[in-house]
Amino acid sequence: MLQNEQFRRKFIDTYCLMGGSVFEASRCTQIIDQLADAVAPAMAQNGESPYGTANQMKNSLSNREQTMTSALRNFDLMQLSGTQAQPVTLSSDTDGARIEVNGINVPTGRFRGHLFAPVRLRAVAPAGHVFLGWRSGGGKQTEVLSKGSQWTYYD
Repeated sequence: MLQNEQFRRKFIDTYCLMGGSVFEASRCTQIIDQLADAVAPAMAQNGESPYGTANQMKNSLSNREQTMTSALRNFDLMQLSGTQAQPVTLSSDTDGARIEVNGINVPTGRFRGHLFAPVRLRAVAPAGHVFLGWRSGGGKQTEVLSKGSQWTYYD
């Protein structure tokens, strides 16, 4: 299936989106902390604690996204060896808004990770709202071009 360009591209995009949204380190850290706190009282009755395991899991997240992106790039069948993954942060300031990367919905509505060009962004405003445009943060300027309802991000 990786010989099919469309499938391979969708796989690469989905892989990157999952790493920078669903499995993004700060999001996972919060979930791990919540779960550890929830089970701690029951484990304490047996003289056990979830916090050692929770800390090991959180420590393993520190470089996970970068490591996984490098592994993807270095996997020959992905045909990414001559490309660089670009760091990208995406989020919305409106509840119910959606962000799409190359036609794939960002599962958590927030993304902090790496993407491989070309990247086509699309913002979908919820009912009663209008998408006004992209804003650059962190002092890094980006150029945004409007093409009808499609917005393309160039870095």
